[in-house]
Amino acid sequence: MRHWADKLYRRTGGGTYPTASPALSVLAVVVLIAAFLVPAILKEHGELADVHPSVPMGDRSWRVVYPRQGGNDPVTEADCPISPLCLARPENPLLWMSHFRRSGDDLGYHFGRLRDLESEHYWLGLRIPPEKLKEALRLDATRFLVGYFFSSFDVYVDGKLWDRFDQKLIRRPLMLEFSRERLAAAREISVAIRVKRNPGESFPDDFHSVRTGFATERESAFWARSSVFAYQSKPFFLVGFSLSLSLFFLLLWLFNRDRREYGAMAAFNLLEVLRQGLEMSFVWSQLPGLAWYQVNFVAVSYQAVFGLVLAFSIARFRSGPQAVVLPLALLIPVPVALTASTGLGLWSHAVFTERYVVPGTYLLGAFLCGAQWWALRAEEKQAVLMDRFRRFKLGAFSAGFAVLGAFQFFASRELDELTSTLPYTFRMATLLVTVIMSAFVMADIRRSQHLIKKIPISPFHRRNRLPDEVRCVLLSLDLKGSEELFRLGARLGVGGDLVHACVEGMMRVLHARGFEIVSTEGDSIVAFLETQEPAAGVRRAAHVLPELEAELLSLAADYGSRHGLNAGIHFRSALGYGAIRPVWVKIGGVDRPEWTEAGSGNLFVEIARMLEGERAVAPPGVSTLVLPEAYSAFSRDEESLELVQRSMEVRDKNHQTHRVGLVVVRPAGQTTAWQEAG
Repeated sequence: MRHWADKLYRRTGGGTYPTASPALSVLAVVVLIAAFLVPAILKEHGELADVHPSVPMGDRSWRVVYPRQGGNDPVTEADCPISPLCLARPENPLLWMSHFRRSGDDLGYHFGRLRDLESEHYWLGLRIPPEKLKEALRLDATRFLVGYFFSSFDVYVDGKLWDRFDQKLIRRPLMLEFSRERLAAAREISVAIRVKRNPGESFPDDFHSVRTGFATERESAFWARSSVFAYQSKPFFLVGFSLSLSLFFLLLWLFNRDRREYGAMAAFNLLEVLRQGLEMSFVWSQLPGLAWYQVNFVAVSYQAVFGLVLAFSIARFRSGPQAVVLPLALLIPVPVALTASTGLGLWSHAVFTERYVVPGTYLLGAFLCGAQWWALRAEEKQAVLMDRFRRFKLGAFSAGFAVLGAFQFFASRELDELTSTLPYTFRMATLLVTVIMSAFVMADIRRSQHLIKKIPISPFHRRNRLPDEVRCVLLSLDLKGSEELFRLGARLGVGGDLVHACVEGMMRVLHARGFEIVSTEGDSIVAFLETQEPAAGVRRAAHVLPELEAELLSLAADYGSRHGLNAGIHFRSALGYGAIRPVWVKIGGVDRPEWTEAGSGNLFVEIARMLEGERAVAPPGVSTLVLPEAYSAFSRDEESLELVQRSMEVRDKNHQTHRVGLVVVRPAGQTTAWQEAG
């Protein structure tokens, strides 16, 4: 996982800093694919939602007979269809005249009775009148749609066994096909179904998702497609897309642990993966009845929890209360699910949570983000803070949570309707709103990258783990006669702009030659060049000095022609080789990037002392370089660097003696013979 997370990082100068460019490209491809698939899926559902049986049966057509409480019931356990007590026989009135119906107001009573029927049987019966048969024959509707069954059941037609199903049908409606001759006979057809409530299965039958009735060949084909669409195509698409978003934000969060919204977005999309995965036929078939209800209840509960966590992270809510509330909210659903004895109770809890708790948390999230938006707006009016993008992002998330809450509230009332457009619209709306939210988070990533590039910190400070040492050539420079530039700037009314232009020009040259700027103060610059080879590193660093001299010569000529500057602009410099290391220093609650010595050396102090000694020995009106005696033996083929003293003593303000070499720097392009004095 860390390997793939590292792919989200671009390396520059040995450092790393977060960039989502590769992942954003992959995600853009996924979004592009979704842009083509979503209209196709909505079109497919629109066609399926408009298909109904040509000859529908009434809503209260199915009658039910339950076993007696407290023991075996000879009526429901009769040997069918041989026994005259068999309820499937048309002449036995117990089923066909039963007062209990499986529809309408009796549906709650029906599932309540099933709660106590563990591994027992009950009967469903329906009589199709002759007028329905004639209409079906006229419309050539020979297939009779019954509904879904998720337990073992036997089907009897006119008292004869039609077929036996020892295992539950996985998301496929039961369909009975009659011949045209049987329909033409116009005799009443009796359909009886003996259902066994398998252990753990709280809803053995489901006629709510299918309208019972006669369907044509085209309509029955649409219903077959509807099962594939509802429980394979749609969930697979939503799982794949949500999983892509989840993995994307998970990888971002792995290397940005302080950005809680990345982890929250990953968890939020992962919950959507779980919710849609539970609708897949494969998952449905592998999970026992009770286990499915347990996982579904936990998933619905966590949907509310992580929706609120996402709102907290976007609104930057204080983490103290979350540390108490979040663990409790994550733990409570698990024991509730594990201690449940039937799926019916869990289903009732899940429905309540989905109808009221989840929309409530979404609306609370909308309120939290909206409150933060309003607070930022008030601060902007007072010119205290100007962060329009963050306010815009908070407004977008507030609106997104409000839309999700409204959709969840209304769609949860029809989530069992296979032909209802609202649940599918809700899932697509959830996907759309999630994508929009993700787009704002990704825009925030790009904005952070843009701001990071403007922050004056080295690539070494951008690393997740700071290096213990950086072997380098350290170079310190400051301008000679900068007082004249400051006085000229004051006379012209531009303050220190002239000095700043000189410093900026030197930094530009140093950066182009691979130097990292350590610090700038007034007219001085400290920079380093990373290298593992002292002699070669000193030579490379020294080669930059003639370019700096040429830059200052150009600026002096420009200032002389425009502002009447009579003096030249030169610098003094010192360099040495050693080890330094990056550190973060907390000042006033803010971490600031700094550098300090590493190992046994004291490079910063040594360079500063050599620069102080240069003032006493350097010739006037030229740019100079002071460096340790060990590195002063330059080749006589070098250009623009004139070795004045190979070995000399200089004293710093603490009266300490240093053996150094002194080099005069000429502008790049001007050559001079080597001279050695002393």
